[in-house]
Amino acid sequence: MIIIKRQLYRAMMSILTDIRRQLLLYKTCAILRQIVKMMIVVVAIFAVCWLPQHISFLVANQHPEILDSTWVQEMYLVIYWLAMSNAMYNPLVYCWMNDRY
Repeated sequence: MIIIKRQLYRAMMSILTDIRRQLLLYKTCAILRQIVKMMIVVVAIFAVCWLPQHISFLVANQHPEILDSTWVQEMYLVIYWLAMSNAMYNPLVYCWMNDRY
């Protein structure tokens, strides 16, 4: 009788350990998926914010006569503000997509 109880106890503990492992693996995979999604959003926002500045530098390098236009300074200011605003969006994304932040 005692041997059967021990074997049952060991079997139940083995099953519980397997269930805990599977649950931990599931939680880990879910957390990793959430982190990957958050990083994709951060990189996409970075690209949207900084791409106009790089494009404007390339265009100005290929066509220097465009720098003599009257609207260039205003356009550069808008593009510069957009690029620098990238630092503001990161904490918002982290707060939005991370429950522990």
